[in-house]
Amino acid sequence: MNGLGDNIYQRGFIQSLVERGHKVWLTTPWPEVYRGLDVGFVKSDTKLRTQAKNQQRHPPNTWSKWPPDAEVTRVSYGSNLSRAGILKLMEECFGVPPAPMTLPAYESPIDGEYVVVRPVTVRSEWANLARNPYPEYIEHASNELAKRGIKRIAVADLKPGKEWILGNPLIGDQYYYDGELNPEQLLGLIRGAKAVIGGVGWILPACLAYQVPLLCVLGGNGGHNHPSRITDSRLNLSRIRWVFPDNMCMCTSMSHNCDKTITNFDWSLSHFLTNLQ
Repeated sequence: MNGLGDNIYQRGFIQSLVERGHKVWLTTPWPEVYRGLDVGFVKSDTKLRTQAKNQQRHPPNTWSKWPPDAEVTRVSYGSNLSRAGILKLMEECFGVPPAPMTLPAYESPIDGEYVVVRPVTVRSEWANLARNPYPEYIEHASNELAKRGIKRIAVADLKPGKEWILGNPLIGDQYYYDGELNPEQLLGLIRGAKAVIGGVGWILPACLAYQVPLLCVLGGNGGHNHPSRITDSRLNLSRIRWVFPDNMCMCTSMSHNCDKTITNFDWSLSHFLTNLQ
């Protein structure tokens, strides 16, 4: 699994294997996710921009080689999301249930009280326009935070032609739009936040692991991104506030022109923000 969010979901299974006495080697561009677990890391051959960049910042002694007698398992879920959720499909690959969802206790690079706002972005490597919510909902949420005097931290890893923002990029009081934060800082940013606002992506499993309140504004592509696919009944979802489109499209096409209109967005946002006080 190359995605940051996928690796956060995967951590519980790796922990479960380690606790059962297995020695685990893992191909991943995100060794930071597994800090505290006795795991050997094998460098991936990924060409994905952010993942490759993160691998390069690690010294050579971070990486091991597969033992010649290793039993190799490929972890994936792909198109199978049409029949089950991420965790259940991963469980089929690993053959064990996950340990409770956790992450290392990284420190936030930001002092004081703040809310993380995740802008709506598209990246050329995996252009899932259908999944994204309409960007005006995230912009409106950011404006409401400003009216309440809440500090807003906006974070992304943008590069012309590779990843860009849809809508207005000016949604924060502080911006980290050039990948300035390394994964430890990025996860610490979520851990230290009063709340997080954004669409489906790595912020969801990070908030689940740290139990940080999240206003998750859903878009389309529900066949792969409906809460029934991206969460599990074993998870504590009490701090997740879902905002559904009026008629969530359950397609599985990343390029489908889904209708993502949310007529009750103001009410959902107000309810979320009021509960933060």
